[in-house]
Amino acid sequence: MGISSRKKSSSGDFITLEVSNDNKKLRLIFLIAFIVLAAVAFAVGVSQIGAKKPGWTEVEPSGIPESVFNEYTLYYKLGESDKSATAEYKEVARVYSNALATAYAAFDSTEEHEAGGNLATLSAHPNERVSVMPELYGALELIKKSAEDNNCIFLGPVHDVFQQLFLCTDDISALHYDPMLNDDFGNFCKDVEQYSMDREAVDIVLLGDNTVMLRVSDEYLSFADENGIREYLGLGWMKNAFIVDSVSDALIEEGFLNGVISSYDGFSRSLGTGDELNCVLFSGNKDKTVSQVAELTYNGNTKRATASIRPLPVFSIDRNRFYVYENGTVRTPYVISPVLLGRAGHETMFVTAYKDGSSCARLALDLYTTIFTYNYTELTNEPFESFLMSNLNGLDHPEYICVTDSVYYTDENADIRMLNAEEKPVLLK
Repeated sequence: MGISSRKKSSSGDFITLEVSNDNKKLRLIFLIAFIVLAAVAFAVGVSQIGAKKPGWTEVEPSGIPESVFNEYTLYYKLGESDKSATAEYKEVARVYSNALATAYAAFDSTEEHEAGGNLATLSAHPNERVSVMPELYGALELIKKSAEDNNCIFLGPVHDVFQQLFLCTDDISALHYDPMLNDDFGNFCKDVEQYSMDREAVDIVLLGDNTVMLRVSDEYLSFADENGIREYLGLGWMKNAFIVDSVSDALIEEGFLNGVISSYDGFSRSLGTGDELNCVLFSGNKDKTVSQVAELTYNGNTKRATASIRPLPVFSIDRNRFYVYENGTVRTPYVISPVLLGRAGHETMFVTAYKDGSSCARLALDLYTTIFTYNYTELTNEPFESFLMSNLNGLDHPEYICVTDSVYYTDENADIRMLNAEEKPVLLK
């Protein structure tokens, strides 16, 4: 028996349409087949969206606030392992995400985290034994090793003042926070520096087993209370050096070696890839804009670390760490000596330090020590690039490239390609 339905004809009469049961079954089979085919095609299409191909790709972390992961970039070369490119990407992304979240928590000086004791925890508990994250403990060991009189981590209150300055949106607001133009903040920064250089006033005591004590004198505690200081500790412009190192070490430990991780503010680590890599060299223009002037080419298998100081904003994200007045005056995050803020030659020079087999943090500490020494040297007329040549000391004795009116470099084996073929880099001997 068939299924009947009525349909009106063009003449106005009704006609009967009949579909046999056999045809109905056939149509149902076709319909089911079509649905299955469409579902398979959709599934294949969805799977292809997340598929990765061998070669260099940017790895995006998951579960990390955008404001955090925007500061870092990991490029990884897929296809060098026995896994598929897609499977390898997922593993790299997993390790990268976890390591970045851990490192960011460890070196956060503004907020405590559930992951463990960090810089903020130490500042909140002076003169107490505090269990800290292993990543932070290792960093504190390195800082202590770099120089007993290294005060970099104790300038947290000064970094906080400058961060308030960098958040300003107009010159009137900036004048209020600028230590070089506001006597109150200027004197505050100088007082903090004096405490930061006195190990009787403030010091970090490493007690072993990831246990630390931030020792603060009664006098400094009183000063901090009177001035609303919350952050005794802070790494300022060097923080990302420690974060890049921590993430790099985690990836290397898991066997992921074919990549390069960098931060937007000039720190990078090659994990061991054998490919040829480039380090971009910038120069400042008279109108306070920035241009690329050269590239430093090197073999990524050397596991090279680089650390750069850039006295002008390079990327849009740099607006969070610079303030540029309407007249072109620039305030930078490179707080070395609050007493001599406008003195150092590094404030008008792009400087890059690099060393094969080193770390970003070690290079940053070397830069800090060198610039700190330059700030206080009596050789006030000596060009900064010349001073670098005579003071190649510190943890790693790194190579330097300085960019002012020309490109100066200390490594005679450096492969530097100038964008303007008529210009030649100058080897400092």
